[in-house]
Amino acid sequence: MKKPFVFRTYDGKVRYEVILKKPPKCYNAVGLCLDPTESDPKILVNPNQTERQLMNTIIHEFAHAFFWDSPEQNVSKFGNIVTRYLYSQGWRKQKPKKKK
Repeated sequence: MKKPFVFRTYDGKVRYEVILKKPPKCYNAVGLCLDPTESDPKILVNPNQTERQLMNTIIHEFAHAFFWDSPEQNVSKFGNIVTRYLYSQGWRKQKPKKKK
């Protein structure tokens, strides 16, 4: 089992844990960034997406964590642009190494 990925926002006040798990159905979303005022905020990302969609969702949800009060439209635009650039530069998910 992999060690969880944890980070703090730019001011160090909010600690997020990132979990590759489909958000609850009631959210009708592939990604979810929980409110930073919650006691243990998390980012949930559905891992069952294409490689490019997964990258976009992760960037999008991280943007929410850092810029919580930004409108959804701005967060989406940011995520889409960063994803498009990284993908155009050849960034891809690393394939797991085969065990010997």
